Amino acid sequence: MATFAFGGANSNQLRAIGATEGLLLITAGPGTGKTFTLVKRVTYLILERGVVPGNIFVATFTEKAARELVTCISNELAARGLSRCRGDIRRCIPLPLLPYYQGAC
Repeated sequence: MATFAFGGANSNQLRAIGATEGLLLITAGPGTGKTFTLVKRVTYLILERGVVPGNIFVATFTEKAARELVTCISNELAARGLSRCRGDIRRCIPLPLLPYYQGAC
């Protein structure tokens, strides 16, 4: 994990970002860094762990949160040289949208 810039994540966020086995549920109150943690986690899985982007699924409770995640993940990947993702993460990371979820990316 030493080569990945975790951007000031606290110890709980670091545990969530670096978790690689099984599913992960992140719950916390407003302003606690859930979006930050998910953005860093997805970026870490793709860039450092070699996870195929299409094998990553992130669900949110609102479409607004899903759009924010898509934008933030796209920007994070673009900043790290994956310019083909700039503007629309779905071009490089085809994550399924399930009809019974309010928001997914």
